[in-house]
Amino acid sequence: MKLNYIYSNKTFKEIKFNSGLNLIVAEVTDKMNLNIDSHNLGKSTLISIIDFMLLKTLDKNHIFKRHADKFKDHIFFLQIEYIEGQYITIRRSVNKSSKVSFQFNEIPYENLLEHKDWTESNLAFDKAKLFLNNLLEFEVLKDWNYRKSLTYFLRSQDDYRDVFQLAKFSSGKDVDWKPFIFDMLNFNGNILKEKYELALTKEKQKELIKILKNQSSVDSNESDKLVGAIEMMKDEITEVTKKIDDFSFYKRERHLNKNLIENIEENISKFNSQEYDLTYEKQEIEKSLKRNSLVDFDVIKDLYNEIGIHFESQIEKSYEELTEFNRQITIERTKYLKLRLNALNDQIVETRKQITFFDSQRNDALSSLKDKDSFNKFKTYQKELALKEGEIVRFQQQLKNLDKIQNIRNEIKITENEIDEKIEEIRKLISGSENVTYQNIRKHFRNIIKYILNTPAILYLTQNSLGNVEYHAEIQKENELEITSESKGYSYKKLLCVAYDLAILIEYSTSKFYNFVYHDGIFEGLDNRKKINFVLLARVLTEKYNLQYIFTAIQDDLPDLKSVGKENISESEICLRLNDKDASGTLLGFAF
Repeated sequence: MKLNYIYSNKTFKEIKFNSGLNLIVAEVTDKMNLNIDSHNLGKSTLISIIDFMLLKTLDKNHIFKRHADKFKDHIFFLQIEYIEGQYITIRRSVNKSSKVSFQFNEIPYENLLEHKDWTESNLAFDKAKLFLNNLLEFEVLKDWNYRKSLTYFLRSQDDYRDVFQLAKFSSGKDVDWKPFIFDMLNFNGNILKEKYELALTKEKQKELIKILKNQSSVDSNESDKLVGAIEMMKDEITEVTKKIDDFSFYKRERHLNKNLIENIEENISKFNSQEYDLTYEKQEIEKSLKRNSLVDFDVIKDLYNEIGIHFESQIEKSYEELTEFNRQITIERTKYLKLRLNALNDQIVETRKQITFFDSQRNDALSSLKDKDSFNKFKTYQKELALKEGEIVRFQQQLKNLDKIQNIRNEIKITENEIDEKIEEIRKLISGSENVTYQNIRKHFRNIIKYILNTPAILYLTQNSLGNVEYHAEIQKENELEITSESKGYSYKKLLCVAYDLAILIEYSTSKFYNFVYHDGIFEGLDNRKKINFVLLARVLTEKYNLQYIFTAIQDDLPDLKSVGKENISESEICLRLNDKDASGTLLGFAF
């Protein structure tokens, strides 16, 4: 699949893309004018528009949402070559972005602004994505929708921070992207996905044990104690039942005196003390929850502002990172405190029930001692019999909960064994040498970096302490395994991203898959000799592997290829020129 032609019904610089190398150039016309910026001409905006046309779901941060008043009447058209020599145009308006139309084209660069009878007209958004997915019919990453991999070939500036983890994955979970990368490298991503799912199952099982423990109010190793309590309670019920049957109350009255003095009062005192401790802890947690942050950011911000006089950019980043770190910690802390608060509330309710229960027992016992009427005593014993039977039911439920806990613990062991099996499967996959596709991708990656930077690079996988896969792309010292700090620099990090994307496209170039890539601002901060190598390599790769390479640059950043006896970038290789003379020089013809 390649991009062919993009245009609009409103002010917009239409672009007819070449099949091979495509450069988008931004020209600085007045270097002395400090009020204009060649970085705001639309080079990066074009990525957002292409992504929109390939059916990205609009969020509140998209330019069409942030500047809805300026784009409400825009309708965009994108013609793509979905199979060599076969074209289709996608029509999508900003105002009604959930409706998409498609029209097959027999010729490239066909303009359909006035076209009425579309092949597929105003498809609902999900149906449109399904239609395009089925039309593309990728032979690579068959288990994934075409959009999952798209952003790797529409790299904006935000997507150069990590070779593998794109900006859209940065706030999500590893399971959202790591299995996908595993598949992209031709491993079995389902194994990694299943491993993450098993880990989630284990966490849910552990959480259920916590809930059952709170309901039981006893330790999990006290099952035999409960069994003993049930046996003792049954014996007492047998004794009380016998006394009721023969109305022999003398011994019972003696037992009531002793029970009242030694047991009931002691239990009331114990549960009163327990209620005080639980209530105090609850109050402390509620106070803590009212505090929104662990850190006094007013004080820290003042300090950062004072220091920022000399280290503005670094301090701003540090402050933002500290704020984000504090936010994450506060969320986790709040989650834990709320769980503990719920548990405390349950314990307080149960404790108060116990206090009420023993207080009632005390009143009943005193009443029984004072009341000499046999019939009243008979009723008292009947009531106690019912209470003891209720206690047995409660103990039996606690015992069932402990049994459930043990069963869940057994299930956790089974889950852990399954996790270990997945970890071993993953280890065998990444330590073996049977994945030829992965080996080829590594070779392409290494060759690209070697050509541009004249230094070796390595793409490799490891397993972390949890057995999950970690992906690495590093610049390497010659003939050594030591990783250099060069790969940490932003300019070289961008080149690592470029090399990875191109390595993927090269390896899958003969399959139905993406055959284009858009890289924004590659030349910024790069040595002129590296730029020359980059352009020369791009020309070779696009020709050899039938790839479409689109990249952006500022005019002053373009390398002088004639200095090494090669042809400079020609007008035929430039698909779009932008300038800062006025609004007409920008992509959209207006500022926003």
